Amino acid sequence: MIGVAATRVEDRLYAAAGLGRPEVFFESCESIEYGGVLLLLPFLLANGLLSYKKYYSERLLGYYDFDNIILTLAFMYLCRIKSAEQLKHHSPGEMGKLLGLDRIPEARCLRSIVKELTFLP
Repeated sequence: MIGVAATRVEDRLYAAAGLGRPEVFFESCESIEYGGVLLLLPFLLANGLLSYKKYYSERLLGYYDFDNIILTLAFMYLCRIKSAEQLKHHSPGEMGKLLGLDRIPEARCLRSIVKELTFLP
C-alpha cells in the first residue's frame, strides 16, 4: 500500500522492490509546522544521534531506513509527541518535510521498524 498523499510513488515502489533508497531532499516552503526543530538538528548530530550505525546494519527493504526512523523519533520528542499513536493527529506530509521525504511513517509502520531496531538476536 502506497499511502495517502504519497508524492514520491516511484521511490516508494523501488524501495519496496529492494532497488534502492529514496533520496532525501528538502523543498522550499514558506511555512512548516514544527520547522524550528531543524535548528536543533546539528546539535543532535554532534552529540551522536546517529552513532547507532556502529552496532546495526542497514535495512534491506523498505522506504524508511533507520536514519529516517531515528530522526522521526527525535523530532517527535522535540515536538512533544509522546507516542506513535499521537502522530495520527499531525499531518504526515508536514512532518515528512522535516525529514526531506514526502511523509513520515504511519504509527503501525513506525512501531514495526522500532521493533526491528530493538530486536536482539
